[in-house]
Amino acid sequence: MDVDPKPEGSRPEAVKSETRLTFGVEIEYLLATVHPIHPSPDPQDPREFDGKKLRSVDDVNLDILKKLKANDVPASILWCSASRALPTDEELDTNWLLKNDATVAAHVRIHPYYREFGMEMSSPPYYYDEASREIVRVVLKTLRKNYLVRVNATAGLHVHVGNEYDGFKFLVIRNLVAILYTYERQIRLILPAERVQGPQQRYCRPFPWGNFGQANPDITRIEFLNHILSSEDYEQLIIDFTADLTDRLGFNIGNLTLPYTSPKRTIEFRLHQGTLDPDAILHFTHLCIKLTEKACLTKNQDELVARLRHDVEKPIGLGEQECSTVDLLMWLGCPAQAYYYGVAMVATDEQKFKERIQEDARMARDHARMAYEAWVEARKKEKALGANDDEVDTKSDDGFPVAPGVDLSSFNFDNLDMRGGF
Repeated sequence: MDVDPKPEGSRPEAVKSETRLTFGVEIEYLLATVHPIHPSPDPQDPREFDGKKLRSVDDVNLDILKKLKANDVPASILWCSASRALPTDEELDTNWLLKNDATVAAHVRIHPYYREFGMEMSSPPYYYDEASREIVRVVLKTLRKNYLVRVNATAGLHVHVGNEYDGFKFLVIRNLVAILYTYERQIRLILPAERVQGPQQRYCRPFPWGNFGQANPDITRIEFLNHILSSEDYEQLIIDFTADLTDRLGFNIGNLTLPYTSPKRTIEFRLHQGTLDPDAILHFTHLCIKLTEKACLTKNQDELVARLRHDVEKPIGLGEQECSTVDLLMWLGCPAQAYYYGVAMVATDEQKFKERIQEDARMARDHARMAYEAWVEARKKEKALGANDDEVDTKSDDGFPVAPGVDLSSFNFDNLDMRGGF
């Protein structure tokens, strides 16, 4: 995929999409201003910093809105406290949406004169082609050229992939979950350890933190994969591989729950750390598209299953007998991404790379047990709420405990150990 910046005025016209899949991005970031009584910490920086002009989130978003529209990018503010205006349904479908994000915070100030707002912007759904990729570049250039923006550990990048507004067939979802589970360890290696091992991991947990994984902490990887492949019920598949607790999985299929309650009807890839680098965003978006495309376009189901069963328990690394991130990317047809991510891995000290893999594996074992403890405690809370054990089928057809599917999202799990991680 070509992600080189384009010269001014050379934005391509829309052409036939390379795939009928659609995508959207959610970009979280921090934007700094300086109070009028203070001088700019960097007088040579031409970007806007006036705290009088940008004194509130609404002021910031209104200013961004004007600059995006000046670059032919349609945008709306999700909610403006001054006007109390909401976007129309059409604007929700076609415009970039600007809002604040309370989860993005400047815990460490980069200068005492700066005041930083936690912000988020999300794109409308686009067909995946060069024209849409160019729009993403224009939006990021507008932000970086005009404002004091940055990201820190609290910011994330979320990529949504959908099939227009139609959702996905059951077999496609099952194939995708199987592919993502098999290669989740390799995909997580493209991210910094701080993202998947630090506090922010609670927003991008691995599959074992989902309902099925929580209930089965000692299951082998091949047994976990076989459970996915043997799934025959759409609703139970979604329940098994989403999380009912306060944490979120790195691959979120909750938007595909039937009947549809979300207009997104997408799988959400939540793994990536926050970034304002267009290359990083577009390479990761391409990976998300190609993962989904592989599940959609599989012609030989037996061949796919055989490959997944062969790779699921192989050790991770760069050796001939190991399954690497580069191997995955080449199988997906992503040579540019294999180079982009592979260069960094090869450049990493060999011992440090092995230690990263070992630490990921150790945390997976330890936190699978923590997830199970959380699951047991949740079932106790559920029973206390009046669930009848005789009416709840707690075993799947293959004998593993399953999540009953009770919505506990609004319950106060005050005693749960939520230290968990990868």
